[in-house]
Amino acid sequence: MKKVFSRPKSLIDRQTHFCPGCTHGTAHRLVADAIDHFGVRCFYV
Repeated sequence: MKKVFSRPKSLIDRQTHFCPGCTHGTAHRLVADAIDHFGVRCFYV
């Protein structure tokens, strides 16, 4: 089976306080995807 989605490398696995219905998690994923795309990830996290 072809893999169509993977977690962005900049999106680290941490517990959040976001409610399941809000879109904050989606916004974080999109920002992490942009960070990976443009190569501006900082490595001191």
